[in-house]
Amino acid sequence: MAIRRRTIDGVTTLVAAHLPLRTKATAEESDKHKTMKESIARTAQEHGLTADLEARSDDGRIRTDVLIAGPAGKVG
Repeated sequence: MAIRRRTIDGVTTLVAAHLPLRTKATAEESDKHKTMKESIARTAQEHGLTADLEARSDDGRIRTDVLIAGPAGKVG
């Protein structure tokens, strides 16, 4: 993962992004990846935050593995 700048309608934000792969991506997520997502979501919820798995952006173009939301904002 890396941080990239993304500009939409003149507003620039920083977003997490996958850089070029060194290995071929598979069609399905590994059990390790699924377990990690569930662990992150559970930990966030245990601390009073909300967590959505496979959250989609409003335009449907971006899918976030885990989207955490709290009083300070959202992070994926």
